[in-house]
Amino acid sequence: MSLPPGTPTLPELVSFTDGRVSIAVQIGVNYLNFGTLLLKDNNGAIVTALENEHQRNAERINVAILQKWLQGGGEMPVTWSTLVTVLQKIGM
Repeated sequence: MSLPPGTPTLPELVSFTDGRVSIAVQIGVNYLNFGTLLLKDNNGAIVTALENEHQRNAERINVAILQKWLQGGGEMPVTWSTLVTVLQKIGM
């Protein structure tokens, strides 16, 4: 699998342009598994807080998870490879 070089950006992760799929949409309601792994949220407190803040809107929760990760909160390094590894772990 050939991954893009460099660090992902939020527009690359949530955009539908240029034939891309929105990662936030594709993850859907699997945000609990995704967020706990990507953010290293071992007790689920971060994802639960995001769930409440975004009123259980899966896409918005996933965008918030991705934003936190891109800002350095969670699995390192912040690369496409790290993201793909987490997505594979949740069965995507």
